[in-house]
Amino acid sequence: MSFLRPEARRALSRWGETAIYALVTAAALWWIVADSALAGPWRWGLAGFVLIAGLLLSRSAALSALGRREASAPGVVNVDERRVAYLGPHQGGFVSLDELQAIEIWSADDAHFRHEAEWVLRGPAGESALIVPVSALGAERLIDAFAALPGFAPARAFAALAAPPGQTITIWRRGAGPVRPALAGGAAAD
Repeated sequence: MSFLRPEARRALSRWGETAIYALVTAAALWWIVADSALAGPWRWGLAGFVLIAGLLLSRSAALSALGRREASAPGVVNVDERRVAYLGPHQGGFVSLDELQAIEIWSADDAHFRHEAEWVLRGPAGESALIVPVSALGAERLIDAFAALPGFAPARAFAALAAPPGQTITIWRRGAGPVRPALAGGAAAD
């Protein structure tokens, strides 16, 4: 028996890691600044290190939480050694991050019997794209994996995930340099 409502349990599950990193960072900073045993530059150097490390860990956890959705689509996503695998009941496949040429997000419209949005991972020319529902089990790990790609912007991916239905938005392309914002004035950029 749980004393928390289901909505509160889901929110705690989604944002708990971020909250823990933020609280530990705040407690460590308070202890460093308030403790009189640490004197001079040691105190401020340690405080600066704890603050930077805590902010980086909190940011990473927040990005993971933003990309996490309740697993409602069929299939499982696995990311292992720079290789993305999607195993679904009707489709699936693998793509290496080193061979990835473009990443798109397709937001479904009411005319299609699809999930709310899908990642479209385009590999080498001539190969079919790997299509992964954003709500498949394990799909929240994709943004962390894509962060290793040069020029990938997680904020752009989150903006594209919130795009109006029926759009395909390119969020990353190999060797293309900086990509325009995901949504410019409410319309798709690509």
